[in-house]
Amino acid sequence: MKLRVREWISLQGDGAINEDLFGYTGNACWIIDGATPIDASHLDPVSDASWLAHFVDDQLRARSPEEVGPRLGSSLSQIAADVAVALAASNFPAERVPPACSLGVLTLKGSHLSWGTVGDVLAIVARAGRDPLHWQNKAFKSAESLAMKSVPRGLGSVEALERGAEGIRQRRRAYISGMSDQMVFSNNPDVGTKIRPYEGEVADGDVALLMTDGFARLVDTYHLYRDWNELLASCSSDGLENIAARLRTYEQRVDRTGRSHFKSKDDATAALVDIGT
Repeated sequence: MKLRVREWISLQGDGAINEDLFGYTGNACWIIDGATPIDASHLDPVSDASWLAHFVDDQLRARSPEEVGPRLGSSLSQIAADVAVALAASNFPAERVPPACSLGVLTLKGSHLSWGTVGDVLAIVARAGRDPLHWQNKAFKSAESLAMKSVPRGLGSVEALERGAEGIRQRRRAYISGMSDQMVFSNNPDVGTKIRPYEGEVADGDVALLMTDGFARLVDTYHLYRDWNELLASCSSDGLENIAARLRTYEQRVDRTGRSHFKSKDDATAALVDIGT
Protein backbone atom coordinates (compact mmCIF):
# COMPACT_ATOMS: atom_id res chain seq x y z
CA MET A 1 0.00 0.00 0.00
CA LYS A 2 0.95 3.62 -0.37
CA LEU A 3 0.55 6.97 1.34
CA ARG A 4 -0.95 9.61 -0.93
CA VAL A 5 -1.16 13.21 0.21
CA ARG A 6 -4.66 14.36 -0.73
CA GLU A 7 -4.18 17.95 0.40
CA TRP A 8 -2.37 20.01 2.96
CA ILE A 9 -2.60 23.55 4.26
CA SER A 10 -0.34 25.77 6.34
CA LEU A 11 -1.49 29.13 7.68
CA GLN A 12 0.68 31.79 9.27
CA GLY A 13 -0.40 32.96 12.70
CA ASP A 14 0.45 36.16 14.57
CA GLY A 15 4.20 35.80 14.06
CA ALA A 16 6.38 37.44 11.42
CA ILE A 17 6.68 34.16 9.49
CA ASN A 18 5.08 30.71 9.37
CA GLU A 19 7.29 28.39 11.41
CA ASP A 20 5.28 25.24 10.60
CA LEU A 21 6.16 22.93 7.73
CA PHE A 22 4.77 19.81 6.06
CA GLY A 23 6.84 17.53 3.83
CA TYR A 24 6.68 14.11 2.24
CA THR A 25 8.57 11.68 0.05
CA GLY A 26 7.65 8.14 -0.97
CA ASN A 27 5.79 6.34 1.80
CA ALA A 28 6.70 8.88 4.46
CA CYS A 29 5.40 12.30 5.43
CA TRP A 30 6.12 14.61 8.33
CA ILE A 31 4.85 17.72 10.03
CA ILE A 32 7.01 20.23 11.90
CA ASP A 33 5.98 22.92 14.38
CA GLY A 34 8.78 25.41 15.05
CA ALA A 35 8.85 26.93 18.54
CA THR A 36 8.73 30.69 18.13
CA PRO A 37 12.03 32.11 19.45
CA ILE A 38 12.04 34.50 22.38
CA ASP A 39 15.24 36.26 21.31
CA ALA A 40 16.30 37.97 18.08
CA SER A 41 17.03 35.75 15.09
CA HIS A 42 20.61 34.65 14.49
CA LEU A 43 20.50 31.97 11.78
CA ASP A 44 17.67 33.34 9.64
CA PRO A 45 16.66 36.89 8.68
CA VAL A 46 13.28 36.40 10.35
CA SER A 47 13.11 33.29 12.56
CA ASP A 48 15.56 30.67 13.79
CA ALA A 49 12.61 28.29 14.22
CA SER A 50 11.86 28.61 10.51
CA TRP A 51 15.53 27.91 9.74
CA LEU A 52 15.36 24.74 11.86
CA ALA A 53 12.11 23.52 10.29
CA HIS A 54 13.58 23.82 6.79
CA PHE A 55 16.87 22.24 7.89
CA VAL A 56 15.03 19.19 9.25
CA ASP A 57 12.78 19.00 6.18
CA ASP A 58 15.80 19.00 3.83
CA GLN A 59 17.51 16.30 5.89
CA LEU A 60 14.45 14.02 5.97
CA ARG A 61 13.92 14.35 2.22
CA ALA A 62 17.50 13.21 1.62
CA ARG A 63 17.11 10.01 3.63
CA SER A 64 16.03 6.54 2.57
CA PRO A 65 12.67 4.96 3.56
CA GLU A 66 14.49 2.84 6.17
CA GLU A 67 16.10 5.92 7.68
CA VAL A 68 12.79 7.73 8.19
CA GLY A 69 10.97 4.55 9.18
CA PRO A 70 12.56 1.84 11.34
CA ARG A 71 15.72 3.89 11.91
CA LEU A 72 14.00 7.20 12.59
CA GLY A 73 15.58 7.55 16.03
CA SER A 74 19.10 7.23 14.64
CA SER A 75 18.29 9.64 11.82
CA LEU A 76 16.95 12.30 14.17
CA SER A 77 19.99 11.91 16.40
CA GLN A 78 22.27 12.50 13.42
CA ILE A 79 20.22 15.47 12.22
CA ALA A 80 20.37 16.98 15.71
CA ALA A 81 24.15 16.52 15.69
CA ASP A 82 24.26 18.30 12.33
CA VAL A 83 22.20 21.14 13.82
CA ALA A 84 24.76 21.44 16.62
CA VAL A 85 27.55 21.71 14.06
CA ALA A 86 25.64 24.40 12.15
CA LEU A 87 25.03 26.39 15.34
CA ALA A 88 28.71 26.25 16.25
CA ALA A 89 29.75 27.30 12.75
CA SER A 90 27.44 30.31 12.95
CA ASN A 91 28.79 31.34 16.37
CA PHE A 92 25.35 30.94 17.88
CA PRO A 93 25.43 32.77 21.24
CA ALA A 94 25.91 30.27 24.07
CA GLU A 95 23.57 32.18 26.39
CA ARG A 96 20.63 31.84 24.00
CA VAL A 97 18.22 28.95 23.79
CA PRO A 98 18.85 27.03 20.53
CA PRO A 99 16.00 26.83 18.02
CA ALA A 100 13.58 23.99 18.70
CA CYS A 101 10.56 22.31 17.16
CA SER A 102 8.03 19.55 17.60
CA LEU A 103 7.82 17.03 14.80
CA GLY A 104 6.10 13.82 13.77
CA VAL A 105 6.93 11.37 10.99
CA LEU A 106 4.32 9.02 9.48
CA THR A 107 5.53 5.97 7.54
CA LEU A 108 3.81 2.99 5.94
CA LYS A 109 5.27 -0.45 5.27
CA GLY A 110 2.79 -2.95 3.89
CA SER A 111 -0.29 -2.50 6.08
CA HIS A 112 1.73 -1.32 9.08
CA LEU A 113 1.48 2.41 9.85
CA SER A 114 3.98 4.07 12.21
CA TRP A 115 4.09 7.50 13.79
CA GLY A 116 7.19 8.72 15.60
CA THR A 117 7.00 12.05 17.39
CA VAL A 118 8.59 14.45 19.83
CA GLY A 119 6.63 17.40 21.14
CA ASP A 120 2.97 18.16 20.51
CA VAL A 121 2.12 17.45 16.87
CA LEU A 122 -0.48 14.73 16.43
CA ALA A 123 -2.00 12.26 13.99
CA ILE A 124 -5.51 10.81 13.74
CA VAL A 125 -6.32 7.79 11.56
CA ALA A 126 -9.86 6.83 10.49
CA ARG A 127 -10.11 3.08 9.84
CA ALA A 128 -13.12 1.53 8.13
CA GLY A 129 -14.84 -0.95 10.45
CA ARG A 130 -12.26 -0.50 13.21
CA ASP A 131 -11.54 1.92 16.03
CA PRO A 132 -9.73 5.07 14.94
CA LEU A 133 -6.13 5.70 15.96
CA HIS A 134 -5.40 8.81 18.02
CA TRP A 135 -1.67 9.44 18.29
CA GLN A 136 -0.73 12.34 20.55
CA ASN A 137 1.88 12.83 23.24
CA LYS A 138 -0.64 13.63 25.95
CA ALA A 139 2.06 13.93 28.62
CA PHE A 140 3.73 16.75 26.70
CA LYS A 141 0.39 18.47 26.15
CA SER A 142 -0.37 18.24 29.87
CA ALA A 143 3.04 19.63 30.82
CA GLU A 144 2.57 22.61 28.48
CA SER A 145 -0.95 23.26 29.76
CA LEU A 146 0.29 23.34 33.36
CA ALA A 147 3.09 25.73 32.39
CA MET A 148 0.65 28.09 30.68
CA LYS A 149 -1.39 28.37 33.87
CA SER A 150 1.50 30.29 35.43
CA VAL A 151 1.14 33.09 32.87
CA PRO A 152 -0.64 36.16 34.32
CA ARG A 153 -4.23 36.36 33.13
CA GLY A 154 -5.85 39.32 31.49
CA LEU A 155 -2.74 40.36 29.54
CA GLY A 156 -2.44 40.95 25.81
CA SER A 157 -0.46 38.33 23.91
CA VAL A 158 2.69 40.50 23.58
CA GLU A 159 2.73 41.49 27.22
CA ALA A 160 2.11 37.90 28.31
CA LEU A 161 5.02 36.80 26.14
CA GLU A 162 7.31 39.36 27.76
CA ARG A 163 6.22 38.46 31.29
CA GLY A 164 6.67 34.76 30.66
CA ALA A 165 9.85 34.93 28.55
CA GLU A 166 12.26 33.62 31.16
CA GLY A 167 9.90 30.79 32.06
CA ILE A 168 9.72 29.82 28.40
CA ARG A 169 13.53 29.83 28.16
CA GLN A 170 13.88 27.59 31.20
CA ARG A 171 11.25 25.18 29.98
CA ARG A 172 12.76 24.92 26.51
CA ARG A 173 16.24 24.34 27.92
CA ALA A 174 14.80 21.49 29.97
CA TYR A 175 13.04 20.02 26.92
CA ILE A 176 16.16 20.32 24.75
CA SER A 177 18.61 18.99 27.31
CA GLY A 178 16.52 15.98 28.27
CA MET A 179 16.33 17.12 31.90
CA SER A 180 12.55 17.06 31.55
CA ASP A 181 10.53 13.87 31.04
CA GLN A 182 9.57 15.39 27.70
CA MET A 183 11.82 16.46 24.83
CA VAL A 184 11.68 18.58 21.68
CA PHE A 185 13.92 18.50 18.64
CA SER A 186 16.91 20.82 18.61
CA ASN A 187 20.69 20.32 18.77
CA ASN A 188 20.79 17.43 21.26
CA PRO A 189 21.42 14.00 19.63
CA ASP A 190 19.78 12.32 22.64
CA VAL A 191 16.43 13.22 21.05
CA GLY A 192 16.59 9.96 19.08
CA THR A 193 16.07 8.01 22.29
CA LYS A 194 13.01 10.07 23.33
CA ILE A 195 10.82 9.54 20.28
CA ARG A 196 7.28 8.47 21.15
CA PRO A 197 6.43 5.52 18.86
CA TYR A 198 2.89 4.67 17.79
CA GLU A 199 1.88 1.82 15.50
CA GLY A 200 -1.25 0.33 13.97
CA GLU A 201 -2.61 -1.78 11.13
CA VAL A 202 -4.43 -0.03 8.31
CA ALA A 203 -6.31 -1.01 5.16
CA ASP A 204 -7.13 0.37 1.74
CA GLY A 205 -9.33 3.45 2.09
CA ASP A 206 -8.19 4.54 5.55
CA VAL A 207 -7.33 8.22 6.03
CA ALA A 208 -4.84 10.00 8.28
CA LEU A 209 -4.95 13.60 9.47
CA LEU A 210 -1.67 15.14 10.64
CA MET A 211 -1.73 18.50 12.41
CA THR A 212 0.19 21.00 14.49
CA ASP A 213 -1.23 22.34 17.73
CA GLY A 214 -2.47 25.53 16.05
CA PHE A 215 -4.88 23.46 13.96
CA ALA A 216 -5.66 21.15 16.89
CA ARG A 217 -7.14 24.11 18.76
CA LEU A 218 -10.33 23.39 16.80
CA VAL A 219 -10.92 20.51 19.22
CA ASP A 220 -8.83 20.88 22.36
CA THR A 221 -9.23 24.64 22.91
CA TYR A 222 -12.20 26.02 20.97
CA HIS A 223 -14.32 22.84 21.00
CA LEU A 224 -15.72 23.60 17.56
CA TYR A 225 -15.80 19.83 17.00
CA ARG A 226 -16.87 17.24 19.54
CA ASP A 227 -13.76 15.13 19.14
CA TRP A 228 -10.87 14.27 16.83
CA ASN A 229 -12.97 11.82 14.84
CA GLU A 230 -15.52 14.50 13.97
CA LEU A 231 -12.72 16.87 12.97
CA LEU A 232 -11.14 14.28 10.67
CA ALA A 233 -14.51 13.46 9.08
CA SER A 234 -15.22 17.15 8.48
CA CYS A 235 -11.77 17.75 7.00
CA SER A 236 -12.23 14.78 4.70
CA SER A 237 -15.69 15.83 3.50
CA ASP A 238 -15.39 19.63 3.47
CA GLY A 239 -11.70 20.12 2.68
CA LEU A 240 -8.92 21.62 4.76
CA GLU A 241 -9.34 25.15 3.40
CA ASN A 242 -12.93 25.34 4.64
CA ILE A 243 -12.01 23.97 8.06
CA ALA A 244 -9.04 26.35 8.35
CA ALA A 245 -11.34 29.25 7.40
CA ARG A 246 -13.66 28.29 10.24
CA LEU A 247 -10.69 28.27 12.61
CA ARG A 248 -9.52 31.75 11.62
CA THR A 249 -13.05 33.18 11.59
CA TYR A 250 -13.57 31.97 15.15
CA GLU A 251 -10.22 33.36 16.28
CA GLN A 252 -10.99 36.77 14.80
CA ARG A 253 -14.13 37.20 16.86
CA VAL A 254 -13.38 35.31 20.07
CA ASP A 255 -12.48 37.17 23.24
CA ARG A 256 -8.94 36.03 24.01
CA THR A 257 -8.79 37.53 27.51
CA GLY A 258 -7.59 34.95 29.97
CA ARG A 259 -6.91 32.20 27.44
CA SER A 260 -3.76 30.17 28.06
CA HIS A 261 -1.87 30.78 24.80
CA PHE A 262 0.78 33.34 23.96
CA LYS A 263 -0.54 33.79 20.42
CA SER A 264 -4.17 34.56 19.66
CA LYS A 265 -3.57 32.94 16.27
CA ASP A 266 -0.93 30.25 16.06
CA ASP A 267 0.56 28.86 12.86
CA ALA A 268 -1.81 26.09 11.81
CA THR A 269 -0.81 23.22 9.54
CA ALA A 270 -2.71 20.06 8.60
CA ALA A 271 -2.48 17.32 5.98
CA LEU A 272 -4.93 14.69 4.81
CA VAL A 273 -3.18 11.49 3.76
CA ASP A 274 -5.00 8.66 1.99
CA ILE A 275 -3.89 5.08 2.56
CA GLY A 276 -4.44 2.66 -0.29
CA THR A 277 -3.15 0.37 -2.99
